[in-house]
Amino acid sequence: MKANPLSISAVIVTSDNRFTVGKRRSDLYFNRGKYSIIAGVMDRKKDLTNGTPDPFKAILANYGRRRGSTEKTFRKPYLWD
Repeated sequence: MKANPLSISAVIVTSDNRFTVGKRRSDLYFNRGKYSIIAGVMDRKKDLTNGTPDPFKAILANYGRRRGSTEKTFRKPYLWD
């Protein structure tokens, strides 16, 4: 089976209208030491809601792993047009 990851990323805006960025580790091959928004890939087994892929759940999980946050930290996520 070939890998077919779904990349996710988000700009997280805080309640005081700031946005979060992270600094990439210096030991990475790509864009080492540069600043970027929170990003990752969806986990085919974990990032599902009622059997359907849920990119919001994946984004919150990726952000939580990096910042030590939980889903209770966030308001309901939404998309801007």
